[in-house]
Amino acid sequence: MGEGAFMSTRAPLSKTTSLAAFADTLRALGAPVDSALGRARLPIGYADRPDAWVSYHAMRRFMGDLCTREALDDLGARAALHASERGIHPTLLKAVYAAPTLHYGVCTIARMVTIQSSHLRVWTELYEDGVRLCVRHPLGPSYPGYEAIESFTTRQLVTMLRHFCDPEWLPARVVTRVARWAHGRAWSEAPFAEDGVPVVLHDGHAGFDIPADILATRNREPVRAMASPGPSAPPTTVAEAVRSCMAPYLSEGKQSLELAAEVVGLSKRSLQRALAEEDTTFRKVVALSRLDCALSDIEDLDLPLAEIALRLGYSEPSAFSRAFRAWVGMSPRAYRALLRARSGGGGEYEPLIR
Repeated sequence: MGEGAFMSTRAPLSKTTSLAAFADTLRALGAPVDSALGRARLPIGYADRPDAWVSYHAMRRFMGDLCTREALDDLGARAALHASERGIHPTLLKAVYAAPTLHYGVCTIARMVTIQSSHLRVWTELYEDGVRLCVRHPLGPSYPGYEAIESFTTRQLVTMLRHFCDPEWLPARVVTRVARWAHGRAWSEAPFAEDGVPVVLHDGHAGFDIPADILATRNREPVRAMASPGPSAPPTTVAEAVRSCMAPYLSEGKQSLELAAEVVGLSKRSLQRALAEEDTTFRKVVALSRLDCALSDIEDLDLPLAEIALRLGYSEPSAFSRAFRAWVGMSPRAYRALLRARSGGGGEYEPLIR
């Protein structure tokens, strides 16, 4: 499977940072989040794995489910306000905030937005007095949760661009695919309608308009960008997708072939065949997912090893220790001691000898 083939042929995926923005907002409102996550087959431990991917279809079903059950017509606005920048993946946020001008920041969003959602399309078009930032979501208005995800995305993009201009900056107009927003009705979910921003209907994309006279606005506080997206980039193979998507499910012991097939949009047989073509198996991919998470967790020197074992789905710390030794050739304690020594901040300790 060639570069980018997974993105073009498989089910859309979203980073757990997006799921967290909605789930945490709903939890703060007292909504029964865990049961809704279970109905949508989403991981309860999403917050522990901010670089993992989840099913975009499932996330939208989860949002639509609770919007209906809780009678919420402004979830997107609430989530954008509650999450603020935390709803944007750090790699994308830092890359945009390193741009020298607002226009370059817009181009960076368009180029790197798949770090946040694998099949989300963002591009720019000229209009009479500026640039339109266009957004097309993987699933259209007919799929549950569209109004919330469109409103949330528009508000998050505006949040990033406010880094270059006034913190209260508003777009010249908002573009929506939701028909009831476009007929002069200041409905609560329409992005920035409450601020008097005109809302216009488009049947192909959402987005907003940026006046030409601010595109050259220089970045007053550039931040240092990461050299490359690294593991944050969208998966390009089936094995990579399963490896990342199974990570949030480890603590729940729910990493099954059936679930993995559902997340990546394949039948179980097709998933097994695709993994075989990539010279691996589901069992090996899950083991690598555990190793990824173990190495990430153990770098948090304040996180108890017993808690790491639970987060990885082990009932006993000893089982985690045996697995870790098989992976890297030393115990978790010895490995952590090595990290402390290399960081120079570990102080005095005795490495574990087993």
